[in-house]
Amino acid sequence: MRSLVSSVSIAALLVGLLALTAAGQAAKRGGNGKSCSLTLEKGTDRFGGDYENMETASAEACCKSCEDDDKCLSYAWSAQNKTCYLKSAVPSRSSNSNITSGVKTSAVPPPGRCSLTLEKGTDRFGGDYTNLETKTAEACCTSCDGDRRCLSYAWNADTRRCYLKSSVPPVSTNRDVTSGARSQ
Repeated sequence: MRSLVSSVSIAALLVGLLALTAAGQAAKRGGNGKSCSLTLEKGTDRFGGDYENMETASAEACCKSCEDDDKCLSYAWSAQNKTCYLKSAVPSRSSNSNITSGVKTSAVPPPGRCSLTLEKGTDRFGGDYTNLETKTAEACCTSCDGDRRCLSYAWNADTRRCYLKSSVPPVSTNRDVTSGARSQ
């Protein structure tokens, strides 16, 4: 009888250890045991549009955090400091070997909508070849999207001016401006 109790105790202990191991693996993947369905772009940064950052163990966990958050449209994870940046925009791509980023496929605009990024609170100073008045940042984005010369744009909410650009200037912070660029 004592031998049977010992065998049952050992079996219960093994089952418990297996369950803990499985739970740990699920946490590394993002919490629920399922892998993330967003894009996973290694060596790619998407600078700007951050609304939250947190420490995560992996790019996959960061991806899952974005996937589970309705506000999140894209993310970037830094391998250097294990920080996950959730984004409310889909910034353009840039090369960075320490970063893995990705985009919700639902954040990619449907046909007939602007295919450039829409980065609120960012400006791209310089490179203007024309400007026009538009009522919204989306209309400015669409104007750029329809012009082959246009590689990026900036729309000022105060003046309702849309600046179309023949280059992709560096991003700077400006709460009154929405800018964007073609995906590279």
